[in-house]
Amino acid sequence: MKDYPLYKKIAFFGFALFLISFPLLVVLETEYDKPFDLESDQGIVTLLFITSIVLMLVGFILSKIKRK
Repeated sequence: MKDYPLYKKIAFFGFALFLISFPLLVVLETEYDKPFDLESDQGIVTLLFITSIVLMLVGFILSKIKRK
């Protein structure tokens, strides 16, 4: 079994969260007036979506730093 670098693992986990959270954003018809209302389902899904974007960006940035 191949051991992948940390930046690939982070980026893949972010992408997996993205694939889960984006359809939920569409199904729940999330409104963006209260994006961080953690007492509702829409707030939690929005937080997951933002976390997935951040993780994908961190993986991309780490891959660029690693190559230098």
